[in-house]
Amino acid sequence: MRIYRQFESKVASAGEGLSDSNPYSNLSYSQAVILLGIPAEEREEFMACHDVANMSKRELQAAVQEKKHSEEPVPVLKVSQKLRKIPPKTVQPTAETYSESVKCDEQFTLHCNNLLSAYSELLKTLAAQSRIDTARKEVNRKKALEIATNMVKTLQEYPPAVTTNMDIKTDNPGPI
Repeated sequence: MRIYRQFESKVASAGEGLSDSNPYSNLSYSQAVILLGIPAEEREEFMACHDVANMSKRELQAAVQEKKHSEEPVPVLKVSQKLRKIPPKTVQPTAETYSESVKCDEQFTLHCNNLLSAYSELLKTLAAQSRIDTARKEVNRKKALEIATNMVKTLQEYPPAVTTNMDIKTDNPGPI
């Protein structure tokens, strides 16, 4: 079936004109099978360079193998799977960045106050829920604990260091 799909459309279209002008029309079954080893887009070029119709099975196999081996292999880059942390650069404040730093301090204070307020409301909600449904309160308490634990882990080292799985070689082994 594969031979039919690969070659029949070309042979059928050649049947409308001169059959000798189509290189596929004179192929034997063995030659067609061997030519399947060459990608379809390169097959016609290969047949134009070689007298496939007059080649023996062994000669054709040798020519196809030679073509395959003559193609340059694509180099494969190996990447190690080790994760390396690249520490962030330390930036010293300047007179130009002072106003931006003050804005960030104001936002930080605002968000801390919102966080403390939300935490206080969360505790009140859990206390109220413990009087109504202790099982559901325990599920919600565990969710809140998981969120708080993740927040603590995130804040242990923030901003997080950039990680990569690529083995980067630098001339300067010091911090980046």
